[in-house]
Amino acid sequence: VPRPDVITYNAAIAACGDSAHWQEAVEVFASMTSHAIRRNIVTYNSTIKACGSVQWEVALLLFGQLEKEALSPNLGTFNLALNTLVPEGRWCEALPLLEELRQRTLEPNAATCRA
Repeated sequence: VPRPDVITYNAAIAACGDSAHWQEAVEVFASMTSHAIRRNIVTYNSTIKACGSVQWEVALLLFGQLEKEALSPNLGTFNLALNTLVPEGRWCEALPLLEELRQRTLEPNAATCRA
């Protein structure tokens, strides 16, 4: 039996998110460390998306952890994080992300503007 890898974990996180089980998505995310599975940007994006605007604080915490794992957020990461903040009216948290996006010379797209 093959050992689960990062792709397996990412799929599990996405499935949890798709079925509105953000807690389980975060648990799967957290369990990766104890199973020696290195997270990637897809892992973070899927977990942030699973949190949605209901758990914007958790999503923002995950966004802040990226660099601790030597990962850089991509445009999708920024868009997902913004989509957790803007619907909740969390402009004080969203505006610094927009500034960071600009500083990283990432070009906002239609999804950024819809956030």
